[in-house]
Amino acid sequence: MHWVADRTGWLSSTAAFQTPVSDGLVVAFGLCFVLVAGAVVAWHRRNERSESVQETDRDSVSRRAVETAVLTNEERVLRLLESNGGRMRQSHIVEATEWSKSKVSMLLSEMESEGMISKLRVGRENIISKPGFEPEAVATEAQATGGIKSTTRKSKKDKLREAAAKAGSHGH
Repeated sequence: MHWVADRTGWLSSTAAFQTPVSDGLVVAFGLCFVLVAGAVVAWHRRNERSESVQETDRDSVSRRAVETAVLTNEERVLRLLESNGGRMRQSHIVEATEWSKSKVSMLLSEMESEGMISKLRVGRENIISKPGFEPEAVATEAQATGGIKSTTRKSKKDKLREAAAKAGSHGH
């Protein structure tokens, strides 16, 4: 052990243990401690945020599940239409509800026959509208005929019956 005089003139044995190498190790250990502590704090905060986001997601999913469980299929479609300005494409209804195309098609046909919605064929797709939100051409025709025109195509039987009825009325 080395005895070294400090600034005040007293002899000190601790001065022998302080070397430039040991000072560097203390600083290195101190930096490592600060980095590890910072990483732990950051990890903890990130987990708290992700847990709160997951809880929020779970809450909104469960709220939607309760809403859709309480609503009838018709009410769900009507709400979709309301939230989309009163009309939307049939394919978007399929996507939004995650129902099959055939289920949506059958439901919309029932709703149309009950006057809850109108369907307008545009190319290969249907535009579904709440009453009063039909595109101009459909709204004008609905006012002229006093109701909403159905876009359901006539079956061959219906066309044959109409042709027979016309032929019968012309023959007499």
